[in-house]
Amino acid sequence: MPSPLPRNVLTKKDDAGWGPNAVFRFPKEGGTGAIWTKVAKLLPEDKQRYNTKVVGLDLAQHTVTLDSGKKIRYQKLLSTIPLDLTLRMVGKDDLASELNYSSSHIIGIGLRGVNPHDLKCWLYYPEDDCPFYRCTIFSHYAESNTPADDALLPTLRLANGSAPASSAPKAGPYWSLMFEVSESVKKPVDLSKIVEETIQGAINVSLCGPDAEIVSIYHRRLEHGYPTPHLMRDGALAKALPMLNAHDVWSRGRFGSYKYEVANQDHSCIIGVEAVDNMLFGTKEFTLNHPSLANEGGKKNMTLKASSSADVLLPRHLTHSALCFVMSCHMNNARPLFDTFSAMFVVVFAATLLCSTSPPAHVEKSRSHRWVACEALLQAQACFCALKNSDVLHFTALSRTALCAVGRTPT
Repeated sequence: MPSPLPRNVLTKKDDAGWGPNAVFRFPKEGGTGAIWTKVAKLLPEDKQRYNTKVVGLDLAQHTVTLDSGKKIRYQKLLSTIPLDLTLRMVGKDDLASELNYSSSHIIGIGLRGVNPHDLKCWLYYPEDDCPFYRCTIFSHYAESNTPADDALLPTLRLANGSAPASSAPKAGPYWSLMFEVSESVKKPVDLSKIVEETIQGAINVSLCGPDAEIVSIYHRRLEHGYPTPHLMRDGALAKALPMLNAHDVWSRGRFGSYKYEVANQDHSCIIGVEAVDNMLFGTKEFTLNHPSLANEGGKKNMTLKASSSADVLLPRHLTHSALCFVMSCHMNNARPLFDTFSAMFVVVFAATLLCSTSPPAHVEKSRSHRWVACEALLQAQACFCALKNSDVLHFTALSRTALCAVGRTPT
């Protein structure tokens, strides 16, 4: 008997719950970009500059040159510019040539009618009768991804290329498809034909009928679509990234660090966070340097262990914040309830102190680090008892054990 996935393909049976992305969140308006637009609003506007291109990078002088001719000096630089472009800016064309990537064509069509594909989100196509490798039922993600049903739009054409019976505007409902087509030196794409070939491919694989009414067409080509892993890549990165780091440049992100295995939006976000922590506090960049562990789906990391209190994988500023929080609560004789994540962090912080023979440099010298650890554990213990959440039972046991080990009675 075939395994579930091949069996479903052979029997044409849907399995909507298969895979790690069976359930996910999506903005009601603005598409995925709305997430980062809102994040940008958290930052001072005067620190943001858009529609400006970087055309030069001087490592020795620590300056960036913009297309306007303006030069900006930096102390430390976090760059998401594609690494191959950065390397060419600094005269390392040989290293740049060791990095491979593919381009992407994003093609969208808006259609009049009702989505015939039920709850499907995205589908993959290995067939040779369509140029796209993936199609997304984009209208299924959010109502705002299509016009309102009563919006009056003309029919541009039918899917088979013929003219509509009438071009007069009329109401919906509407639905939409978004296609992704790859392009590389080994897979050329004819720009003049790709949209038409995509629409015909949609008919061939039954994504839409030949008489489907198309009300809008979109096409955009992205030069850098996917960083391509290959045998030479890791060797090139092992030379390029440290070389830039030595000149206070952190090249990070989907194309900044060129690691496709940690190149999704969530990966790129945390890689940026860890890069800044590394800049400011010297902490390790876990996601970038250990992608296989980062992608283990929540498994506990038993591979990386701190060799000393100075090698702890916790950012110094977070440890300091936890310490200040604990001290404040103690002096105010308070036992406030904070969230599960914070409580777990405080336990890890406290355990670190208990396991060390001397406190880290940023722990206040006038206090015993074991005393601070006890206070931290008591705070966490109060939180765990109030939360009564099965997810924190392990940490509750940890805090009780640690408190008993240092002669304090858990409350």
